[in-house]
Amino acid sequence: MTRLRLFLVAGLLAALGCSSAPADDGNTNGTGGAAGAGGSAGTGGSSGSGGSAGTGGSAGTGGAAGGGGSGGAAAGCAFEQAVAGGKLCALQPSQAAGITDTFGYHAVGLPAAITATTPVYVHLVGSGGDPAKLATKSFPNQLLMEELVQAGVLVLVPAYDNLPTVGSLCKLDLACYEPVRREVIYATPAPAPYADMKSVTKPNDIVSRLSSLVSALAQAKLLGATPPAALPGGKLDTSQLRVGGHSQGGGHAALFAKDTKVLRVCMLSSPIDGTDTGGVGTAVPWVSGTWATDLAARRALIHEKDPGFIKAKANFDAMGLVEGTHWKRLTFATTEAHATTVKDAANAAERAACIQ
Repeated sequence: MTRLRLFLVAGLLAALGCSSAPADDGNTNGTGGAAGAGGSAGTGGSSGSGGSAGTGGSAGTGGAAGGGGSGGAAAGCAFEQAVAGGKLCALQPSQAAGITDTFGYHAVGLPAAITATTPVYVHLVGSGGDPAKLATKSFPNQLLMEELVQAGVLVLVPAYDNLPTVGSLCKLDLACYEPVRREVIYATPAPAPYADMKSVTKPNDIVSRLSSLVSALAQAKLLGATPPAALPGGKLDTSQLRVGGHSQGGGHAALFAKDTKVLRVCMLSSPIDGTDTGGVGTAVPWVSGTWATDLAARRALIHEKDPGFIKAKANFDAMGLVEGTHWKRLTFATTEAHATTVKDAANAAERAACIQ
């Protein structure tokens, strides 16, 4: 009788396409990992439980290709990298209905220990930036992400529509910047004469894509048994969130923080909307007025040789930011003044102070 029951169970599992063979956790960033019997592993994939086949491979009877493949597990890391204090994880945006992979993969920095008190920082990349590169399985913002993960901060870097740049579209038209940014952030259609500059619609605005990313992390159980207070139940509690970004991304983060109260906003080499006429900067109108985020929670970091420094300083003044208190000027020698705020290890302390 026992043998008959085992035979019937095995037959049922086979009919359902299931495997009784053990597999690993599906998140290994492997090269040429093997799939189960009768199937080949996807690119970079390893055998994993519940994962789907990576690009170029199909799952065999014995097990499905793991999260290391380019397709990755349904709601897990497409690829990952171990770093001091945790790991970096890339997620495929199109796991959620209606969301495109056009702008690259999302990147997430996960500390080894995640609790209700774990700080959460959302970073928006600059123009043409890619949070995670599938082709090379790399994280262009690894320095910033690794610094924060090591400090116990959970980092969210959503891929979003950052080309063409807001600056290249608006140029000297100061009234243009806010409506174009709002379309990118919220998918709020820009009015004439700016209606045709971008074509961002839901759910591919920044806020929708960020929400989808958080939901995917919760579904994949990557937020720990007790998720951070900023991400309760796979949702966003913006009052507990730190936001920031570099260049164009820093401007988006700033406008979001003007609309919504956050714990901290960090503007790296931004915002550089506005004009610079003979060394005299004119602030863009949207930075003025009432902010939901307190002045004490606003920070900025910029190099004095940054091509946008004059415009940024005018915007800082219009926001009421005080140098040395709310924003810091970098002065050391560099050949990449605009990128140094995110790319230079020498600025680690300044970045940390801006974000945390």
